[in-house]
Amino acid sequence: VLEADSAEVMFGAWIYLPSLQPASFPSSSASMKTIVSTKVSGCRVSSDSANSHGWSLFVHEWATTNRQLRFSWTDQFSACHEIYSSSALVPYDAWVHVGFSMSLGRNAVRLFIGGEVVVDTSSGLGLYVKQGQMLPMAQVTFSGRMVARKELIVGAHAPQPHDGGRGQSHMFLGFMGDVRLLHETSPVPSLELTKLMARAQDGKSPSTVFQIQFAKGTPVANSISGEFLTTHSVTGEAGVQLPVMQFSQKPRRSTQMVPHN
Repeated sequence: VLEADSAEVMFGAWIYLPSLQPASFPSSSASMKTIVSTKVSGCRVSSDSANSHGWSLFVHEWATTNRQLRFSWTDQFSACHEIYSSSALVPYDAWVHVGFSMSLGRNAVRLFIGGEVVVDTSSGLGLYVKQGQMLPMAQVTFSGRMVARKELIVGAHAPQPHDGGRGQSHMFLGFMGDVRLLHETSPVPSLELTKLMARAQDGKSPSTVFQIQFAKGTPVANSISGEFLTTHSVTGEAGVQLPVMQFSQKPRRSTQMVPHN
């Protein structure tokens, strides 16, 4: 998908992260599990290309399996600005909704897990680290953020030259559905969650597999699913097989929070 990034971005997806032993991970998914990205992994800001510009959302701090949901972005000095919660973690073996909103205009980012705000830079909720150094949340700034004018990559970081095994792509391992990207945000978290989690607008399906909206207007590009994900469930090199999960079993938000009509 071209022109995926913007000064105002919201993203949400339902994910299912299986509980597997790290020894069974393929080399392309050794630790971090990337949900979505517009950049390569790593902290270095490229001087000769825009590959490091952009942002990424992933599970697990690098070299761990600590279940932290982390959001990373790039400015002119570092490609490793990260925010996260140390207490609100992504569960194993369950469908959960995750997402973020990022506003350059309001200088703010929020992270969502299970329909709740778990990180909010504007209120000081959560933790901030820059290239491994813990810093006060008040120091988060997006004035120098590098907006990436390139494709959206779901389930991996952007590929890097000379990385034939894709070890630097940190691919997602599990299931994903109802993926939504919108080029807008709101000061009100509940309004953002409504747009990211509400049922499909046509009322015929409980979920939307992909809803990509880059600007306000019609038509919005949609692809409607049925009750099941039909993704093949072989993880790759390790050969561990996962059951195909029933997507309709995912939890619902209350109708008081998300109107279905």
